[in-house]
Amino acid sequence: TPALGSGGLVRYAGGDADASLCLCREMHSQMVEYEMVDEFKRLLIDGIPHISLMEFNGVAVNQTTTAVLAARLPAMMAATFEKIRNSSWGMSTEKALGERVKNDKPRPLAFNLASVDATLRELLYNQMKLPVFKTSNEHDKQASKFPRKRSAKDPERYSFTDRGKEKFDKPSTDGECLGAIEEWCMIHDKEKLDIVTGLRSWRALKDEYTRYVKPFSPDQDGHSKRVYKGKCYPDYKMSGTVTGRFSSWFHGFPKESEVNRQFVSRFDGGMMVAADMGQSEMRVLASLTGDENLIRVIKSGVDLHTASAARMMHGIDVTNPQDAIRATKLVTKEQRDLAKRCGFGVLFGISAATLGARIGKPTQEAQSIIDAWFRAFPKVKPWIDNAFFFCQEHSFTVPSPFGRLRFVPGIRDAKPGSHQFIEAYNSVISSTSSDITYLALCQMSAFIRENGLRSRIFRFKHDDIGIDAHPDEIWTVLTRLKHFMERWSSETHAFLKVPMLSDFKLGQNLGAMCAASWVADHDKDLFPEPDYSILSITGKPADVERSKIEFEKAGWDVASSKIDGKAATAGLYSHLKPGTPDFSTGRAANLPF
Repeated sequence: TPALGSGGLVRYAGGDADASLCLCREMHSQMVEYEMVDEFKRLLIDGIPHISLMEFNGVAVNQTTTAVLAARLPAMMAATFEKIRNSSWGMSTEKALGERVKNDKPRPLAFNLASVDATLRELLYNQMKLPVFKTSNEHDKQASKFPRKRSAKDPERYSFTDRGKEKFDKPSTDGECLGAIEEWCMIHDKEKLDIVTGLRSWRALKDEYTRYVKPFSPDQDGHSKRVYKGKCYPDYKMSGTVTGRFSSWFHGFPKESEVNRQFVSRFDGGMMVAADMGQSEMRVLASLTGDENLIRVIKSGVDLHTASAARMMHGIDVTNPQDAIRATKLVTKEQRDLAKRCGFGVLFGISAATLGARIGKPTQEAQSIIDAWFRAFPKVKPWIDNAFFFCQEHSFTVPSPFGRLRFVPGIRDAKPGSHQFIEAYNSVISSTSSDITYLALCQMSAFIRENGLRSRIFRFKHDDIGIDAHPDEIWTVLTRLKHFMERWSSETHAFLKVPMLSDFKLGQNLGAMCAASWVADHDKDLFPEPDYSILSITGKPADVERSKIEFEKAGWDVASSKIDGKAATAGLYSHLKPGTPDFSTGRAANLPF
C-alpha cells in the first residue's frame, strides 16, 4: 500500500509469515501430544478444496425481488411501529417519556422502539407491568434472584436512570426474554399479546432489512455491498466457532422469511435443494450415551417426541407397531410439546426456571418434568455428569468421535448448571453432529466433480446442505445426497448406534421451499426404479404450483395434485433419460455433457 511503501509491505508480510510459522510449530507439537494430527488432516485439510469450491460457486440473487423487499419492509416496519405507538400502553409510554427529568431539568425523550433503556423498558415493565424473566447482563438468570430497584417516589415503577449502579437490576429486553414474555402472555394475559408480538415482529423486520436486504440492494452507482455480477459469495470460516462448526454471514438468514426469496437457481428451470439432517443431535446423544431406551425410541420410526412423551408420562416403551398406535392415541399435543422442549432443553442445558417460564408452570413442576425425561432415558444424566467431571479434571472436553477437543476456561471452578457445565457436554454433541454433515458434504462435492455434474453446492450450515440443482440432475442430486447423508454416514461412522435420517426441501428460491419425498429405495441401494422416478412435494399452494411449472419445464409429468387447507401436495413422475447416472457404480453413465 502507499502508506507502507514497497519495503514496508515486505517487512509487514514477512513478519506475518514468521509469526504464522512459529505458531504452526507450536500448534503441531500440541496436536502430536493430543494425537490429533490425523483428525486435523481429515476434517480440515482434506475439506479445504470442497469448502473453497462452495465459496467460489456462490448463489444467484434476484435483485428484482431485492428491490421489492427494500420497498416493502420499511413500510411494514412503519405500520407496526404506529400500531404499537397508538395503543393505550404506547400512548402512556410516550407521555411518560415526555415528562422525563434528569438532574432537576426536563429531558423529554421521543418514542423510539430501538431505544432499550428508555422506550422498551418503560413500555414493557412500567406501563404494561410484564414479569421480568431475565436481567440485562446475567446469562439465563431469573431476575427474582436479585433485589429489584424501585423508584423512591413510586414503588410500583422500576428505576432505569441510575446508570452504572446495580446494572444487573435492569430487566432484559433481548430476543430470548421477549420470547418468554410472549409465551407468558399466551397463557396469562392475552390482552397484551398483540403488543409483545408486534414488538418482536418490528425487531425482526428491522433486522431483516438492515442485515439481509440493504446490503444486497444497489446504491446510486449501481454497486451492491454483497452482490457481484448477479451472485453473492458467502465465506465460510473453519475456525470461526469454538465448537468446530463452520461460521458464515450466510448462516444468519431466518428460515421462514421473505428475504430468502432473493436467492434463486442460476439455471433456467433449476431447483434449490436443501437437505437437513433430521434430529441429528438427539441421534448423536443416543449413540454417545448408549441409552437403550433412547436408541429403541429412535429406531422404532415413531415420531421421536411422541415416543419420548409416551415413555415419560404413560410408561409405554415403543418397540412394535401396536405400541406406536397406543402412543399416538394417548399422547396429547401438549405432552409432545413438553417432551420436545425437554429433549432439546437437555442438550442446551435449560434450567427448570426457564422451562417453567416458557410453559407457564411453576419451577418445581418444570423440574419434575425434566426429572421424568431423565428417568425415561437413565443413561443420559450419568453421561452428562461424567463429561463434566472429565472436563473439570483436564480443562478440555471429552474427545468427540472425530477427535475434536475444546478447552473450557473456568471449568475447574464451575458448578452444575453454569454455562461451562453446559459447554462441557454440548460441545461434544454439537461438533459431532456438524462433522457428520460436513463429511457427507465432502463426499457429495467429490461426486459432483468426478461425474461432471452442473449442479453446485452453495451452502453448508451445521446440519444443513444446500445445492443448486440443474433441471436435468434433480433426481441425481436428491438420491445421491440422501445416500451420503443417511446410508453412507450410518455405515462409515462406527460409533453411530442409530441410523441417520435427512429431510429434503426444494423450490424455485430459498423462500418458497416445499417438502420433498420420493420412491428411491429400490434394491436397498437407492437405485431409481427402472422405468420412472416418483416425487411428491408438499408446501404452500402458491409454492407448490410454481414448483410444478418448473418441473414440467424440465420434462416431469404431474400425476396428481390436491389442496388441503393451507397446504398443497403434488405427485410428479419422470421417465429416466439416457444420461441418468448408474448408481451401481456411483458414476454417471452415457452423460451427454
